[in-house]
Amino acid sequence: MSITKSIEDTDESSNEYFMNQVREADQFHDRGIDLCYVYNDHNKALEVLYTAAYLRESLLGKFHADTALSYFRIASILSEYKRNYHDGLKMARRELRLSHRLLAETKLNSQKDKSHLITSKEMRQKQWLTERMSCFKAVLMNVHDISGEEKSKYCNRLLRSIAWEQKGDACATSNDWETALTYYNNAMALECSAYARNLLDTADLQIKMAECLTAMNDLEAAIDELKQAARKYRHVLSVDLGRHQTASKGEDRRSLFPHSTIGDIHTKIAGILLSQHKFDDALGEFAKAFSTYEECLGKTHSKSMKALAAMKVVTVREMEFVRQEKKRKTPQSKEKKQSDGEWLA
Repeated sequence: MSITKSIEDTDESSNEYFMNQVREADQFHDRGIDLCYVYNDHNKALEVLYTAAYLRESLLGKFHADTALSYFRIASILSEYKRNYHDGLKMARRELRLSHRLLAETKLNSQKDKSHLITSKEMRQKQWLTERMSCFKAVLMNVHDISGEEKSKYCNRLLRSIAWEQKGDACATSNDWETALTYYNNAMALECSAYARNLLDTADLQIKMAECLTAMNDLEAAIDELKQAARKYRHVLSVDLGRHQTASKGEDRRSLFPHSTIGDIHTKIAGILLSQHKFDDALGEFAKAFSTYEECLGKTHSKSMKALAAMKVVTVREMEFVRQEKKRKTPQSKEKKQSDGEWLA
């Protein structure tokens, strides 16, 4: 079989598996809606919707309309039916951050297309954002741990944090890493001090900060940020998915699953370790990335295949590095022997 044919077969298999996973996430979401609004089983609805949200985020990405919708439904059920305003506000914060980014990306695409008219998609997303903002404020108004004056400041701080993150993204795109890191640090300070902060939002900021630190060659600090981000993702997944498990745990095989972002973090750490010629550690991180991708995206997904290929690259680079080191040291040993011989003569 030719290499091209092999790649084509892999892509077809990957797409089929991926679409099956997306359909499964859609089924979880629809089932959660029915459980809540038809059968009034709010606990089971939350269990299923948490699975849908994290599965969609793992497959489709954080900034996707379907991911945001699942987060919105969770926030609504937590606040309206469970009266859990703390967790409802936490999920509403994340959903609002996603919606703001989606609108910003739509505007950017419109500018690239040189369109001076507001597209129908942009109008829909503006309406969507207005509705989500109203929902967010409604949840916030029911939180008794925050005073009335602080509630207005709370909303403004969140919007400022979102704006700083977006400015940091723009600077990172133009390789202005120091300025980007400053914006990310500002956003992180606001997120860490917020009531009902979402740990995944701070983890995502740490991943971006690590990218800046890597570009600035502060590699140890970058690895530290990435490891903290991975710990936060694992903690949130175990809490949010584990908390809502019932006797029917075996029914949903996706009740606990590895998140693709954790695989991305392992890949970034491996890249840094590889640049430091820490081959064994890099190989271990790539292996963790492959294991994560394989379980949540499938063995034939492009990320899984790249992680597997990277493991082979590490082995080749290590052999090449050892060979170059031996070659570099060999002339020195010969010269030393010659000088010793001349002295003895």
